[in-house]
Amino acid sequence: MRARCPAGRTRTSSARCRRTIPTTSGGRTRTARSLRRRGARVRVLPYTAGVDQALAPEIDGLVLSPGPGDPVRLGAQVALVRAAIADGRPLLGICLGHQIVGRAAGADTRRLRFGHHGANHPIRDIDSGLVQITAQNHEVTVVAGTLPPASGFRVSQVNLNDGSVEGLRHAHLPIETVQYHPEGAPGPLDALAVFDRFLAAAGRGS
Repeated sequence: MRARCPAGRTRTSSARCRRTIPTTSGGRTRTARSLRRRGARVRVLPYTAGVDQALAPEIDGLVLSPGPGDPVRLGAQVALVRAAIADGRPLLGICLGHQIVGRAAGADTRRLRFGHHGANHPIRDIDSGLVQITAQNHEVTVVAGTLPPASGFRVSQVNLNDGSVEGLRHAHLPIETVQYHPEGAPGPLDALAVFDRFLAAAGRGS
């Protein structure tokens, strides 16, 4: 039997009530499904959502879903993410969302010489050394050398084919990004744990 939660929230398997929001220029059904499978209630916002809507008091965490789009042209979304970083709530950026967070942190983005497409891209997590096979579909990368040290962000994952940036983490805030598609179907499914880490962070604030 499911226990009741305050209006607008859902109890998760960890016995916390939480709500999350995927929001960017192209919210993906599989992203929302991956969160709902883990007990989160998901509110999908349009890419035009403002700070007041995306960072409403009842929101426990924010997900920036995949594109399409060019982060250089998404000034309003970059400004929203800067506000989210300043707010300090849990934040997960996926693909275009990762690139937007990178630009909000002060890094540059550029087009790859050869875009990443397909379901067989190996990435390595710098902290753990874990290698995962990921699904990717993008032409743009965050430029590692332009990430300001004072931003608190660091490169957390790299592509083993070309050394490009595959993820960012903040030193103190519950913010993580990935360039690939952990929700990709039919797979690979190596990287689904990023959703668990995000929801664990959101649960700590409930």
